[in-house]
Amino acid sequence: MLGIDTPHVPVEGKFAEEIRATVRRVSTGQLNADDKRRIRRSRKVLQNYDAVWE
Repeated sequence: MLGIDTPHVPVEGKFAEEIRATVRRVSTGQLNADDKRRIRRSRKVLQNYDAVWE
């Protein structure tokens, strides 16, 4: 993808489990306190930036 031709090892272990659990909570709308905190922080940070794709 994008001209990158190097193999990458899939994410495994505890980190992968945390990602899957977060995706599951987001997709079902059952966010915990940490998820809500991350969303608030992301929205606040995104207010400071404006990206233009050309």
